[in-house]
Amino acid sequence: METGGIAERFRDKTILITGATGFLGKLLVEKILRVQPEVRKLYLLVRAPDAIAAEERVLTEVVGKGLFDVLREQYGAGFNSFIKEKIYALPGDVMHENFGLESYEVLQLSKKVDIIVNGAATTNFMERYDVALATNAAGVMHLCQFAKQCDNLKMVLHVSTAYVAGEQAGQLLEKPFQIGRALRLDYQLDIEAELQLVDSIKSELRIKCSSDDKLEKTTMRKLGLKRTIDVIFVAYNDQTLPCFIFDGSVIFDLMMRAANVLLGGIYTKNYYEFNRDYNILMTVAKLFAPYVFFKGW
Repeated sequence: METGGIAERFRDKTILITGATGFLGKLLVEKILRVQPEVRKLYLLVRAPDAIAAEERVLTEVVGKGLFDVLREQYGAGFNSFIKEKIYALPGDVMHENFGLESYEVLQLSKKVDIIVNGAATTNFMERYDVALATNAAGVMHLCQFAKQCDNLKMVLHVSTAYVAGEQAGQLLEKPFQIGRALRLDYQLDIEAELQLVDSIKSELRIKCSSDDKLEKTTMRKLGLKRTIDVIFVAYNDQTLPCFIFDGSVIFDLMMRAANVLLGGIYTKNYYEFNRDYNILMTVAKLFAPYVFFKGW
């Protein structure tokens, strides 16, 4: 981001940034303030119950980091005043329509924002399915709905991951996606259907088990694995790898070479480490004893 190029486009602009407390979000906030101090305002949407808590999160989790030491040194005693002038912490969440803001707040914000950068997402691969959908799917939908209300919007930048390319090899060119199309052949993705699935399962749980939060959490995590992974079929040289079923509904592969190295390492250690290795082996055995093994060596 060279001054006079992209940075110049941020001059006198108001930018809404989601996910500012994340790794990339912090970098973006610091970079904009450093190369274009004439930016009008940065609205940072953060999860918080109120404005005071939101400001505290921004000060501790964003501005308070060592990343901002260059700016801190540059502005000296005026650093805090500069930050207060340029940054506004906005309590809200992309999981909710209009970010959970009051209607008057949405109206005011929509008249000010020139650029939207969406970096809010959960990157936890073991996340509850309902939370992952609400943040990574419905969250983007809510952001787009807000963007349509902005009078002076110049650009929406959505930050995603390399995983949107799936497991394709070679040169990957950017091309528009068709609604509902998935990376896997002969597979369609219906977000509305997925949201309805989550709601129906949670409703059934509430009817059967009243308000068992622990059971709901476990069920949603298992559903996340099932819907994300479905069934894993792994083969090398047309030979299916040895597997173990650890959940009954999800299959993970156990690579033979890695397992052989691990077991070989255990049995080749010297005598003085025998007891420790024995305990490790017994722990592993107890862990997997209840599970069904098949296609062993």
